[in-house]
Amino acid sequence: MTHRHNATTPSGRFLKPWLRGAEWQRPGIQSATAAFLYLAIAACLLWRSTFAGRVFVPAGLLSGMYPWHSASATELWNPLRWDSVAQFYPWRLFAARTLHTGFVPLWNPYQFCGTPFLANSQSAVFYPLNALFWILHTAAAFNASALVHLALCGWFTWLLARRGGCSFAAAFTAGTVMAFGAWEVQWLQLPTFLETSCWIPLILAAMLAVYQRRGSFWLHGACIAAGTGCMLLAGHLQIAFYGFLAGGLWLMALMVRAARDTNPRRCLALAAAVVGFASVGALLGMCQVLPGMELARLSHRTAPATGVGYQAYSEYALQPGELIGAFLPQFFGSDTNRSWPYWGFYQQSIAPGVSLPVRHNAAETAIYVGVAPLLLAGFGILAMLRRHHARWLAAGASLLSGTALLMALGTPINRLFYFVVPGFSSTGSPARVLVIFTLGIALLAAVGVDAVAERQPTRREMLLVFGGAVLALCVALRLTVGELAMRPQGAPSLAQAIGHTGADWLAVAVAVIAVLGATLFSSRHPARAPMAVAVLVVLELMRAGWGINPTSPARAVYPVTDSIRYLQQHAGHSRVWPVNQQWSLYQTPPAVLPPNACTVYGLRDVQGYDSLFSGLYKHAADTAALPNRAGLRDSSPAEVGNMVFIQDPASALGRQMAVRWMVRLPANAEGSALPSVGTTPALSAQGEMSIYHVDGLPRASVCVTDRGPAVAGARCTWLKDAATRVDLSVSTPQQAVLILRDARFPGWRAMVDGRRQRIEPAGPDGIFRMVAVPAGVHNVRFAYQPASYRLGLYLSGLAFALISFFSSCGIGSYRRSNYHAAG
Repeated sequence: MTHRHNATTPSGRFLKPWLRGAEWQRPGIQSATAAFLYLAIAACLLWRSTFAGRVFVPAGLLSGMYPWHSASATELWNPLRWDSVAQFYPWRLFAARTLHTGFVPLWNPYQFCGTPFLANSQSAVFYPLNALFWILHTAAAFNASALVHLALCGWFTWLLARRGGCSFAAAFTAGTVMAFGAWEVQWLQLPTFLETSCWIPLILAAMLAVYQRRGSFWLHGACIAAGTGCMLLAGHLQIAFYGFLAGGLWLMALMVRAARDTNPRRCLALAAAVVGFASVGALLGMCQVLPGMELARLSHRTAPATGVGYQAYSEYALQPGELIGAFLPQFFGSDTNRSWPYWGFYQQSIAPGVSLPVRHNAAETAIYVGVAPLLLAGFGILAMLRRHHARWLAAGASLLSGTALLMALGTPINRLFYFVVPGFSSTGSPARVLVIFTLGIALLAAVGVDAVAERQPTRREMLLVFGGAVLALCVALRLTVGELAMRPQGAPSLAQAIGHTGADWLAVAVAVIAVLGATLFSSRHPARAPMAVAVLVVLELMRAGWGINPTSPARAVYPVTDSIRYLQQHAGHSRVWPVNQQWSLYQTPPAVLPPNACTVYGLRDVQGYDSLFSGLYKHAADTAALPNRAGLRDSSPAEVGNMVFIQDPASALGRQMAVRWMVRLPANAEGSALPSVGTTPALSAQGEMSIYHVDGLPRASVCVTDRGPAVAGARCTWLKDAATRVDLSVSTPQQAVLILRDARFPGWRAMVDGRRQRIEPAGPDGIFRMVAVPAGVHNVRFAYQPASYRLGLYLSGLAFALISFFSSCGIGSYRRSNYHAAG
């Protein structure tokens, strides 16, 4: 198949003032132009962090907590955006610091008394483009990563649309919708979402190239493998699964087309080639995936899929009434607008026949792709029905968007994945599959742009598209009205919601008029209509995405206060114990040194926040939990099951965790009325936090037995205390055991004077490590060398060698073809 559009197409003639003559005919020039334009649009969208000296981290969320509390805090609370500050910034900073010392960050000693780090897939240590975080200052790298990946997302989608036969302008529209639609923009400050999803269009483009047999087969195969590997290494396995789902649907569409155009053998050959290359890509990600699978098997999320769990999973899906967001993105408010805060909700079952409205999140319902792209997608569907030259591209895109929308709405199609795919029951909202919906609409819009430019639609076609859009808007409003009858107390009425969306209604009118004008005058102005539509889409999406993601001054990102400096000077090898008891989805929680903050400051913490952590540690922490609203002792707050607090300051567990300092809210803080610890604070920094000295057990001690007394006259000297290695000098007058009060996990090995020694469980629930030591002076080493990592690294190295071989074969084939063509 050949492209229908080249330098003589309308878009080519329109761009000739910039790139004249034969230069614009070169695919490399067009490709570079598209990439540059996407990067420029991304820079404009993120202008504050690109040009104004701010950082792309919502550090303003810290100012509502202690010890950074500020009475002038203005940023609205967003529990999902909080992850950017509480997870991704500490993790990226810790990984950069560890890599700069020459070691791979396999273990994080600053959370949960120690926890696997690489095995947390979102650490993304081996993701190639995360080198930005290892090279640049961590806070500045968030903006650089967002710019690069937005440009890649748009450019890869552009390549896919061009490979499908679309013109430059049409493909540019597709890339704009994919990169700057609401889904990518709403999730932008959680980098693994964009870093994972941006590779999906590249994989589909390479699959299409393999089917078309244009260019180098091996080079396109290498793109499939490399894209698949990067998608896994980027860290968000739920989005990676949706990428595999999109690839499977795309392969089905290609096989159907191959069966119609050629013999069935080609279908099997195509499937074998694509699956083979994708398998090599999956091997590339094994250095990240295998440790993650090991942690998942032992984590707090090991519960099997159940009917009750599936019901809760489906309830969190996109609500039918939230489809209004496809036309009016601000209908349910915004997390960055204090005069119109986000109030979208879903119904959560609390008893048979009884449900409670619970607040949703704007990112989980991000369906907006622009009104103009929706109208153009309608023309794309009509072009498919009338056998337009790109009808097969529209058919594949329709399959992607239709399947994704059904899954996002929580239909029974999700049951297949929830109960069959291992680990899928532990994923987040079903509506995150809207990333595939966005890609499908983007491709349909590209087909629609070319269809309108090539032939003016008939009155019947215009009536179908514009009338269908009006009908869809009316149906969405009707569904919204029905759901508003069960809205939470204090939520606005329909009239109030419509009154706050004047700008959205104006944008809808402008988009309808502009697309209508493009359809009516495309035949008179074929050179300008496609690019005018592309510019319209850019402006429409930029308006909706402007200001969605807050920025902050660099100095606001985890500043070092007087109380933190005191802990850094006095903590030594011991741990700190921030006493936190509650969290919130609706307002800034009353928290002190929230989970993972200690990772930034190099302090060892007993609490933590991660999507995967040891189930054994969670069980031990539950014993020190205070009864929650349901009367259960759960160390995780009801709002966030991925956090662990050691809640009871009177519990003996904290002292067994080698705690030397307890940290609490300052006396004048709201929510500071906790049980007394019976001592005077060692430091009470006004407006920061109160610090108490705790007589906890030493982190390393020589004892007679696990629960026995310390050996009289024994000494334990620290030689090395690093992330993945602890060296101790032990002197004991009798045979004893060395207890290291760090979390026990498979992969830790102990050596006593160079000889392997078995690690035994110690402490409550066996969460700590213990080795036997004979009388005398000995050197004891604990080293973290998980077998899952070593095996995964071997498989990834093998896959990298294969991809390099595919690439060399492809480049060699390309050079030979050019040589023969020149001859």
